[in-house]
Amino acid sequence: MTLFGKAWRGAQRFVQDVRIDADFPRYEFEQHGAHELVASRRFDTSQLEREIDAIRLAAEAEGRAAYAARICQSESSIDALRPAITRLRTQLEVLTRNYRQELDLLYEEKMNLLKAKQALFEQMKALQKERSEAQEELSAVYDDLKTVKSLIDSWYAKSERTPWLFGNGGERLPNRSLFGQSFGDLDGYKADRMRACEEVGTCKAAVAEVAGRQKTNKSLLDGNKADLNRVFESIKTVKEARQRMFDIKDQGVRHHRVEAELSTWLQQEADLQNDLIRLTSAKVELVEQQAFRLGIEERKQTMAELRKKRTDFLAAFDDPGNRTERQRTHRDAWLKGREAA
Repeated sequence: MTLFGKAWRGAQRFVQDVRIDADFPRYEFEQHGAHELVASRRFDTSQLEREIDAIRLAAEAEGRAAYAARICQSESSIDALRPAITRLRTQLEVLTRNYRQELDLLYEEKMNLLKAKQALFEQMKALQKERSEAQEELSAVYDDLKTVKSLIDSWYAKSERTPWLFGNGGERLPNRSLFGQSFGDLDGYKADRMRACEEVGTCKAAVAEVAGRQKTNKSLLDGNKADLNRVFESIKTVKEARQRMFDIKDQGVRHHRVEAELSTWLQQEADLQNDLIRLTSAKVELVEQQAFRLGIEERKQTMAELRKKRTDFLAAFDDPGNRTERQRTHRDAWLKGREAA
């Protein structure tokens, strides 16, 4: 074979290898899917899972049959005690509260809030007066500005009138004049206008500052009102509770008797709770024993072994040796396919 023929044959093999390598990911994807299907069939645990579920259901049914009625009875007995326990606890709370101390604290808070309310109300009136004075000063400054603007307008109007109307008839005006119109008068008016504008800004800022303090004052008054309403409601609630104490005492209810009766009921509740815990534990133990007797542990073990084998089987797909073998198989199949074509 000539040198050219060898070179041509080498180029053909290079192109062929590139095409084979480019096709291998498709083949690898297909093989991976097929590998997972084999794993799912070979290591299928669905039947074991169904058997385990069936065993659990059967064991739980036996547990219910043996203990459900007694557990239900214990729960009902506990529920029956709770209204009496709640009533006694409420009575004990009513009888043992220190109403005098609670009311003294509330009255003290009420007095402090009323004092704060009076101070805020006086501050509100002072701020209203201050706001009114600031508004009057602003109005006066606006009047001054209006007067100065009128003088400037009059100066310009006069400078254009004819001498017969006491004007200047458009003649050149002097910078200063004792008796006639001059630019000095205009400069003075403009300076007055500038000062008036500055005073307007200052007065507006003063009004805004007072308005801000009024807003704060209103917010504090609103908060004070809400706190007073809360305290009045609390005083009412405490007095109502105190009246309930007087009422039940008039009925012959006494602290030590309520406490003793509550202790008795609580002991009964504790005993029933202990019985409920014992019955529930016994039911759980019976369910576990029945499930074990029906073979749940063997099935769990078998299922765990199958899952381990499935995991190992899937991991073997990525073994370098297996990958190399798939590359060789793919190459052979690809070449045979080319020959057949």
